[in-house]
Amino acid sequence: MALFSFILGFTANISSFAQVLLYLPLALDIAGKEAMLALSLLLSVTFAFQATVHLVTRNTRLRPLSRTLTILQPLLIPIILLITLNIYSGSHPPLPTTSQLSFVWSILRQLPGWWETALRTSSPLFVILEGMSTLLCIQALSRFSMRKIQQSASPDLLQLVFLIASALVYVLSAYFLWESYDAVPDRISATLIGVTITSIVFLSGISFAVQKGNVVETSLMLAYAVFQIFHLSNRPEMYTAGIWQQVIRSTGKNGHPPLPPLVLQSLDAISGLVRHTVGAGVEFVSAVSSALPLPVLVGLFYRIAVLYAASRIILALKKQNEGYEETKRLSEEEPAARVMTVIITYARLILIAVYTHLLLLSSSGHQSFWRWLNVFLTITLWGIELRIGGTDDGHWKSE
Repeated sequence: MALFSFILGFTANISSFAQVLLYLPLALDIAGKEAMLALSLLLSVTFAFQATVHLVTRNTRLRPLSRTLTILQPLLIPIILLITLNIYSGSHPPLPTTSQLSFVWSILRQLPGWWETALRTSSPLFVILEGMSTLLCIQALSRFSMRKIQQSASPDLLQLVFLIASALVYVLSAYFLWESYDAVPDRISATLIGVTITSIVFLSGISFAVQKGNVVETSLMLAYAVFQIFHLSNRPEMYTAGIWQQVIRSTGKNGHPPLPPLVLQSLDAISGLVRHTVGAGVEFVSAVSSALPLPVLVGLFYRIAVLYAASRIILALKKQNEGYEETKRLSEEEPAARVMTVIITYARLILIAVYTHLLLLSSSGHQSFWRWLNVFLTITLWGIELRIGGTDDGHWKSE
């Protein structure tokens, strides 16, 4: 029974998270920015209420109430979407006649604007969150590689695997950096690209010299910077024509595609089978993605993924340090553990706020400033960590 309840709750969490990712841009495309903001606010209130109930009842006999709310989320979110589209659609319904209802109606019409103001005011906080989450994920992967090498029966072979993977990351980063140079929008961006790459190379050398970093960490830092730089450059053809058509099926200098025709035909057959099998799902996702350009969707997916991964890493660290116990009351925890518990519990609310903020930036076209701020904040945090962090064990990082 406990296993079934866990599977049901896990499935409900994944389903509700996917619904949030799909419904917000869908509301933006169908009913406009006001409806999207209203949906985001209602979802935030819903998840905040569920998180509060979980904190209050997690070690009491009312704990099944929190589990029930979690399971009902995938059913509740579509209802919230329909209510939002009916209230905040382009054709506004007539105003209520009574004074009480008119007051409530006026408040409902102003809520999206207040939520937008709060999100835009919180932009620096979201930038800090993304920078810290990115650095946390990169260093978690670095520590994971070190731990696997130390625990492996053949560490030299596994070390070689990580070195080859890091070299591949370097090569891909160099390729996309080269592609970005042809479409740099202005001289300021070109100068900032040079400052960014120089800073990463400089800090990578320092990390090797003081043995506080390894090649996995430095390669991922470069990849993150190039990822932001590539999306700052004007390279729409790789998305409008599709990466599949641009890279895989593009004609080379000899007049032939890079892959043999037999391989391309097999890949076309597989993609056709996938579209036929999950045709309705693909059409729905395509309708949602039509609200935003593919580069924006890629950036949104990265930011949501890195924030979610950071929340999971914080939870793992908390469990490792014996600071996360479902049987312990919140008031009984240490202050630092208490803060981490609150952040983990309200992680879904933070994700919705960040996601909505990014949708607002994509619709207003103010991505460039915040992308550069993200890059330099992450590099700064990395430099601070190299300065104050402890030396890691393992000799291979400086070899």
